[in-house]
Amino acid sequence: MALDDLPAQVPGEILGQRPVEAERRDPLHAQRRDIVESHCGQLPESMIGPMATVMTARDAQMAEALRRGAALAGHDGAVLIAGKGHTRNDRGVPLHLRRGDAAATIVSLGLFEVAEGAHEPADYAATFGTAALPFDFVWFTPIADPENPCAKFAEQLKQARDRHENDAEKPE
Repeated sequence: MALDDLPAQVPGEILGQRPVEAERRDPLHAQRRDIVESHCGQLPESMIGPMATVMTARDAQMAEALRRGAALAGHDGAVLIAGKGHTRNDRGVPLHLRRGDAAATIVSLGLFEVAEGAHEPADYAATFGTAALPFDFVWFTPIADPENPCAKFAEQLKQARDRHENDAEKPE
């Protein structure tokens, strides 16, 4: 799946944007990998490609909304508060903003819960498959929920499956 495979309802100006050279072979490969990892490997294969396409389209549309908002009379910029997947420089909203205006001043911030034994930004880069973090700045916070998010997600999926099975067994 490539950017050219985005649905027809995505605005033409977004479809006209082409991936940077490093993404040309398979622009959504890294996006798909991130979706698999962020969903703890629990998603059906059939959902991964469409989710990557949708996330790329959402990033492009958020970039366009920021451009339009910053261009309004009386405004001198715009701010997006979003998750790390959307705010990373290499393929999130900042990438789409730079494609639209290479001279624009864009600053990205990644929020990170501090992991045990990881004290420097470089300690977190491997989770992004990069040598350095794909953000201009990072802000470290304490861990909000010490429970393993993948274990929690697996339990939520199990409960959803159980509910679905119970609903299917009920007579109509």
